[in-house]
Formats: sequence, structure tokens, C-alpha cells
Amino acid sequence: MRIYHRLLVLSLIAAALLGMAATPKGADDAKTGKFYVVEMYDFYFDPPGLLLQPGDRVAWIMLADTLKDGHSATAYHPANDKVLRIPDGAGAWSTPLIKEFFGWSEYTFQAVGVHDYFCIPHETEGMVGRVIVAEATGPGADATDNGISAAGKSSIPTTDEIMGNGGLIFGAQAEINAVVFQVRENTPQDARDALDALTAEVNAGKGQSKSLYEALKKVDELQPFLDGLSALGDLLAPSHSLDDINKKAEELKLLLDEAYQKLLATSGSGA
Repeated sequence: MRIYHRLLVLSLIAAALLGMAATPKGADDAKTGKFYVVEMYDFYFDPPGLLLQPGDRVAWIMLADTLKDGHSATAYHPANDKVLRIPDGAGAWSTPLIKEFFGWSEYTFQAVGVHDYFCIPHETEGMVGRVIVAEATGPGADATDNGISAAGKSSIPTTDEIMGNGGLIFGAQAEINAVVFQVRENTPQDARDALDALTAEVNAGKGQSKSLYEALKKVDELQPFLDGLSALGDLLAPSHSLDDINKKAEELKLLLDEAYQKLLATSGSGA
């Protein structure tokens, strides 16, 4: 299903780029840690899960909302009328309800543990996500029967998935999203820095048992991915359009989706 969604993204974004302009709205001014971007579509988060370290930042950006009722990223917390599924004391974090195309909001994660979250209008359609900060602990590590909708239970990544190869794949996809995000924000050096950091991070994993480098190498997707990152870098020159950059980014994320399916077929799990 994720691969099918990915194939739809190219046409959705291309159409939107022709007629819409960005309306950025940040909710958190902190500029520490790594920066990831989760894209919001009808009705799912892309990627659906992330493995972070304390101080890492996540921005959620609106890229599709056919019902025009907006999307949010909202913690499972009693203050948000949900069962607690984030670390004790983390606070009932939430983005605003984002209705503008390319509108966005960010949050800096500090509390160690599982942070489950949902879209306020679309939780019953399965629009849920999961962030793990360092360790899969806390109320969010409980069975998803505790407080998550039936549709959400079928779409939220498991903690084992995020702590394993799934987390490596999702993290790279969110970093690719961040490159495109910085291009949209007209900060080309930040886009270049984000891409260079991802490339260096991948190459630094050579020989490490739990790394994106070795995971992609296992399924013969390492060199195609590195070549794709290089091609994306070439497109960051001023002569290329945002549409071209976005298409290459989506191709890279599709490659990662397909690599993950191969990894699952090889190992039988995301671990």
C-alpha cells in the first residue's frame, strides 16, 4: 500500500506546484538536533514512523487534503481527548490544524520513549504515526488495542519495525523530504547541507551491522540509492525546477520502499 501511495505522489505534487504557493508556519523555533520532515497526505503520514534522538526536530507539512478539513499531528494524550501513548511528562504536544497547502509546523522531541500521534480529523481513517526517541519505552509501547482506532492499528508501524530496518528506511525518507522542504523554503544551502549530511550518514554505515548502508547493500539497492542521491544533488543547481527536484526525491523514496519490501521478504521482519 505504501508503494501504491508513493506512485500517486508525483502527480499530486506536480499539479499542486502549478497553482499553489507555500504558507509556512513554524510552531517551534528551536534549531537543535537533526531535522526531519513528515509529509501529510489523504490520509497518511509519510513516513509513518521515525527513530530519533533527544533534541531532534520534526516538521509536518501539508501536501494533500481533498476534504479541505486540514491535517494535524497530535499526541495521544488525555489533554487531547485520547489515551496516554506518549512518555509521562512529555506534555500534550500538537501542531495546529493545518489547512494551507505547504503549510507546516514543527516540534522538537526531548522525552525518551514512544510518541504515538494522530491527525485530529482523520484518526478514524487510519492517519496515525509513531516517533520513538532513543528507546521503545513508556505508555506508547503498550499494545495498540489501548486507545488507537481500528484503522490506526492497521497502519501504525510496530516498535520493532522502527527500531529495525524500518526505522533506517523511514529516517532516510524523512531526510529526503527535508531536502525538498528546504528548496521550497528557498534556502538552497540548507538543502545542500541536508543532502550532504544524508549521503555522509549512509556512507558512514559501511561495515556496521545496523546501518542503512548495509541494509541496502544486502538487497542490491545501495549503489542505485547513492547514484540517486548524487542525481538529486545535481538538480539542486538553480537551473532546475522544484518539480524536477521533487520527482527525483519521490523516485528515491520509492526505491527505499521497494528495498524495504525486499528486506522484509529476506528476513521476515523489520528488525
